[in-house]
Amino acid sequence: LPLRSCCTNSPPSPPTSAAMPLMKVMVPKGFNGVKDLPGLVKKLQSIWQVEDGALQIFVEECIQIADPGSPLVDVRAKVKKERTPPVLAKYMEGTQAAFTEHGLPGVRVRVELFDPNVLHMQLSRL
Repeated sequence: LPLRSCCTNSPPSPPTSAAMPLMKVMVPKGFNGVKDLPGLVKKLQSIWQVEDGALQIFVEECIQIADPGSPLVDVRAKVKKERTPPVLAKYMEGTQAAFTEHGLPGVRVRVELFDPNVLHMQLSRL
């Protein structure tokens, strides 16, 4: 997975709350990439129980990272009634396992849920 890249299995959609979950992966300088990116995306879609094209992954190389041996996966997803703390803990474990299986062991996973009904987003176009 190239640095500063975005991956979905379908054409990009406009930036709306529908393109969720969003995973930002912060890796240390010199990161070699993820093995089998399509396989990783498919696995993460299964873990997070989202349809094809809903998941977006951005990878960014960091000059300084708190723990270089533990890259950070920052997940932003919509609040859903089924996303209870025990379910999210299972999703986080699955996310860690999926990244380990695809060449990025030792990731830390952070999850932030948001309610689209109280979210304001504005897109500016030049």
